[in-house]
Amino acid sequence: MSDFGFVETVHGVIFVGAGHGDGRHDMAVTYGGRDEQFGLERIEFDERSWTARVTELAAHREEVRRRKENAKVASLFEKITTELKRYPDGTSESGLATAIGTKAGGSAFQDAVAELEKRNTIVCIPDFKGGNRRSCKGWRLAG
Repeated sequence: MSDFGFVETVHGVIFVGAGHGDGRHDMAVTYGGRDEQFGLERIEFDERSWTARVTELAAHREEVRRRKENAKVASLFEKITTELKRYPDGTSESGLATAIGTKAGGSAFQDAVAELEKRNTIVCIPDFKGGNRRSCKGWRLAG
């Protein structure tokens, strides 16, 4: 752990935690017993207001994963619109994804183009004909 972290075992319960230097503390607590009575919880303790919030660590991890995915999608919004400004008639989906450094089949890219289409920022070209004249899915700016 870091300089301000700790690991402690008390009666079979493992506490792992870190302080933030402002009176807030995050702890992960694992406990176990017989008959599959075990779990992993997150405790957020605020000594300024003397309050604590207990959540399942799995739920916390999912929330962190979701936040990261949302941030990634949001960062693609500007990249996609900036790249499409270079192609007034549109570009292929795979070309667009490659140009902004991602994969067309990636969930973040697909979520980003779906959201931008929903916001009427971009328009899908279902039968886009690129440089090789083959038909494929493409995108262009709306308007």
